[in-house]
Amino acid sequence: VLSAYALTGDLAAARTAVEHAFVAARHHWGKVRRLQDPEEWVRPRAWGMAQRRHVARLWHREKGISAEQKAVLDALHHLPDQQRKVLLLARLAALSTADLGRELGEAPARVEDRLTAATESFCRETGAPQDGVRAAIESLAQIAEAAALPGSPVIHRGGRRRRMLHAVGGTAVLLALTLLG
Repeated sequence: VLSAYALTGDLAAARTAVEHAFVAARHHWGKVRRLQDPEEWVRPRAWGMAQRRHVARLWHREKGISAEQKAVLDALHHLPDQQRKVLLLARLAALSTADLGRELGEAPARVEDRLTAATESFCRETGAPQDGVRAAIESLAQIAEAAALPGSPVIHRGGRRRRMLHAVGGTAVLLALTLLG
C-alpha cells in the first residue's frame, strides 16, 4: 500500500488496487506460489490498477498530514512516472539494477540514468540527503498503515469468486460459440 500510495498520492486508490491485486494473486495462486518473490507479480498489477483508479482525480492528499509528508508527496508528484517507479522500486523494494530493468522492461543503463535523475530531483525538492531518500518516503508509512487491508479470508473468498466467475463466463462464451457454429 505504501508504494502504491507513493506512486499515486491517492490512498483510497492505492488500498483498493492492492486489495484487487491480492485477489488476483489468489486467483492465480498456482502460478504465483512458484515464483521466487510473489511480490514481483503483485506489485506491477497493484501499481497499474492504482494509476488507473487515480487518473480521474487530481493528485490527492489525505487531510492531517505533516509538512514533511506533504513535501515528499509533492516531490514524488513532480517526478515523471518512470522515474517515480524506479525511485520507489530502488528505495522501497531494494531491487538491483538488473531487477529494476526486468520489472520495468528497460535496459540497466537507462534504469541507472532514471534513478540518478529521480534521486537528484527528489533530494532537491525535499532537501533530503541522498542517503535519506528511503527514510523520507517511509515517512508516508503512517498514512498507508491507516488503510487497513481486508484479512486473508476475504482475499481467499474474492479469489475463489473471481475464479468461478471466469469459469462461468468462459463456459457461457464457449456454449454461445458452439450454438452459433
